[in-house]
Amino acid sequence: MTDLLRQRIAQCQTLPSIPAVAIEILRLYREENVQSAKIASVISKDPALTAKILRMINSPFFGLRQQISTISHAVVLLGLVAVRTIALSFTLVRGLRKRDAGGFSHTLFWKRSLIAATAAREIASSVGVVDKELAFLSALLQNIGSLLLNEIEPEDVYEISKQATSHTEQKELERQRIGSDHTEAGFWLARDWNLPAAITEPIRWHHDPDGYDGGDPEISELIRVVALSDLIAEVWISESREVAFEAAKDGAQDTWSMSYEAFTEIFDWVGVALPEISAVFDIEVGNQHEVSRIVQEARDLLGASPLADALSTGTGVRSNIALVTSGSPDDQGEEPAIETRIWDQLTGAVDRERFLDWVKWELGRSVSSGWPISLLLIEIDAFQMIGEQAGRLAGEKVLAGCASAITKVVRQSDMLARYGDETFALLMPDTKCELSEQIGERIRTVIEETTIAMGDLCVRPTVSIGTATSGDGTHFTEWAGLLEAGATALERAREAGGNCTEAYSGGDGREAA
Repeated sequence: MTDLLRQRIAQCQTLPSIPAVAIEILRLYREENVQSAKIASVISKDPALTAKILRMINSPFFGLRQQISTISHAVVLLGLVAVRTIALSFTLVRGLRKRDAGGFSHTLFWKRSLIAATAAREIASSVGVVDKELAFLSALLQNIGSLLLNEIEPEDVYEISKQATSHTEQKELERQRIGSDHTEAGFWLARDWNLPAAITEPIRWHHDPDGYDGGDPEISELIRVVALSDLIAEVWISESREVAFEAAKDGAQDTWSMSYEAFTEIFDWVGVALPEISAVFDIEVGNQHEVSRIVQEARDLLGASPLADALSTGTGVRSNIALVTSGSPDDQGEEPAIETRIWDQLTGAVDRERFLDWVKWELGRSVSSGWPISLLLIEIDAFQMIGEQAGRLAGEKVLAGCASAITKVVRQSDMLARYGDETFALLMPDTKCELSEQIGERIRTVIEETTIAMGDLCVRPTVSIGTATSGDGTHFTEWAGLLEAGATALERAREAGGNCTEAYSGGDGREAA
């Protein structure tokens, strides 16, 4: 950074500032042996911050089995480090956000930041070398230097944003026109705020992880997690999505030797988590359809699933027109033939017979490839009672409403079927158990928040969900075994009182066939 630029920064009256509550949390961050009650007390003094933290922790993003009602309870379950890191994420974003003005898009900036943060958390979970919440916060703030440069040189920043075709090119143009770049400026700002090295170093080096020579292996790994998250965010933001995707894929392979399965799972996780996280942070990242479309494009670029190709013109569930099988797989395990047919004017889901053909074929593909496959059985709670009390048309409206809600969550590569009178089945190729549970919880939450109006009567349905996975700890070689496992998990959800998601485990009393 040039001396002239430093001087201009020092004279700038509109520099981003750090909120008072964040200063207090940071002070406690640096204290040794700080009491959990102390940080819980600081956070609880801010009702809006408390509400956001509890909403995030209770969301499917965390997948906790019990409701958290206080910050103190959250500290006990998640740990002090996780809670204070989450608190910092909210307070810093709140302090830095501005309305769009001039040429700089704050909306686009925070969209990118939140996508990167969500991806970083999933990368950290996948590679298992750094704290997930710290990865989220570090990635969330990795580009704050752009906010600083926009305050100092708004015209240059705007022109650069129009010229740059990638984030890497943006950095190069910043150095040419301004004499510094967003990594250097962000590092300066973060140091000025006395943020810890685990945040300042990823800001400085996320475009050049090999340039870090600070000697801390954990920070070095964190920088690499944040760097990959930035490449993944580029896939969502870039107009040249295919180029951005190739860069992200190469980054995952070069840095972590990441498999196809692990890389696609990160995209799936991000797609599932983004709607909830964006709502909590009040940052617009696009609707569920747009998010699902981008995830599917990523899968298509990887040549992910034959089922994805078969469903390449829809969203996983057709509204009136469904692509379904017209026969069983042959002995060579070839993909079932596809035909276009009108099936269910009510739900748009495929029928049970065709669905079972797909289960047989996809399970065979899973066994031969080693990729996991998951099944969800989704049953509407108290469905018969709805029909008895409100009539058949009310029951049909509830079915259609639930099917519509499910389509907001499923990916294009998934197949939804009407499996029984009040039961849907969802087949999810290339999906591990934990991810299937998260998707199940997301479906459950979306349906629970759905209100179906029928004249003067309003119904808010709930569902019980059972999930089963083959190829991720438990292996099934026969399709009937996978379906039976899903039914076992669904029965557990019913016994738990409904409106919940239960996963099958090998200890449920039945052997995997």
